Amino acid sequence: MKYFIYGDDEFLVKEKINLIKNKIEPKELLDSNLADFEGSSISLDILITNSIAAPFLSNRRVVVVRYWLSEYFRQITSSKSKNQDLEKLLDFLENLPQTTDLIFVENELLSRSNLSKLIHEKFEMIKCTSPRYSNLFQWIQERANKNKILIDSAAIRLLGDSIGLNPRLLVNELEKLNIFCRDKKITKSDVELLVASSKESSVFQIIDAILERNLDAAISKSHLILDQGADIGLIIFMLARQIRLITLTKSLKKKNISQSQYSNKLGVYGYALEKTIKQELLFTGIQLDQVQRKILEIEILVKSSNLNHRLLTDRLITEIFEIIQ
Repeated sequence: MKYFIYGDDEFLVKEKINLIKNKIEPKELLDSNLADFEGSSISLDILITNSIAAPFLSNRRVVVVRYWLSEYFRQITSSKSKNQDLEKLLDFLENLPQTTDLIFVENELLSRSNLSKLIHEKFEMIKCTSPRYSNLFQWIQERANKNKILIDSAAIRLLGDSIGLNPRLLVNELEKLNIFCRDKKITKSDVELLVASSKESSVFQIIDAILERNLDAAISKSHLILDQGADIGLIIFMLARQIRLITLTKSLKKKNISQSQYSNKLGVYGYALEKTIKQELLFTGIQLDQVQRKILEIEILVKSSNLNHRLLTDRLITEIFEIIQ
């Protein structure tokens, strides 16, 4: 069997390769029936020799070739023996032994050529790209379905907001949640309990409520996260960070810098960047300066007094509301 795996997500690429490796039986002979090459460490002759070798006391042999094929093709196109080299490669691929699984790994699809045509026709094409913010929740649902994990929509949203675009961590957290729930449906409460970064996500919800001028929601959410063991310092830090990002966004806007450059300037991307750009429209520069001073004032009180943290959080939220009304 021939596979062409391409894409930018190393975790998903590794996962696909491992699935193919697992076809080797018995498992203890995997290393004896596996060849793994990368880039310049391989030539066509070495590839052919390893691929046509019979499996050793096993049902299959797996040959993995990483980031070599596109470079080899580029080299032979400028070679005087181009046609001969290409014919040798094509003949090898056409006559690969049925007991060999050959895996080519590349960052992207090959450009149009006789070789790329053969690969599209004769290889199983496997795309391994990281999820995007636009399809993150759908990606989590599809992964859960694939692994027969039950999870409700609220839990998916919180998990996605908490982890972000990190497939390896998303998969690990899904598996951990499933073990904890003993194959029952995963709920938002389960994510809040087990996923450490969900507290940070909850803080974002408090900040959103503050910046969107929803006083009741901001106070109730802050009480909830404090009751769950979060520290007021986390709320202050995340709020100060978002106010700073909004202030920087306003500065970039005044300088007529293109929004396409905002990500590099601010260090935020996707959904978080879109939200920051929208929030910038809600405040004047004077309001942002006053909010920053208020945050600093409450932070000093937290560090220098024994005042109740819930009362200080309520005070911070209420006084910010008075500034931005």
